[in-house]
Amino acid sequence: MFWMLIGLTLIVIVAVMYRAQVNSSMSEGMGPPTMDDVHRLINKGNTVSAIKAYRLIHDCDLREAKEAVDQIRTSQFR
Repeated sequence: MFWMLIGLTLIVIVAVMYRAQVNSSMSEGMGPPTMDDVHRLINKGNTVSAIKAYRLIHDCDLREAKEAVDQIRTSQFR
């Protein structure tokens, strides 16, 4: 029981740290990300964070988010 509690605590800590990392890449870590954040991250060259933000906004899988961010990136630089 003790080890299960330790394991659960570690999982929660990792999840909170991941969320904090994603939010720190967004607009000042305030509120949920927006598509403006996605565009800003793409412009800064931070594609990974842009994909993470897109996934949070649209609740989609990694492949769909990557394709959308790639499409946004190519349409911005034409």
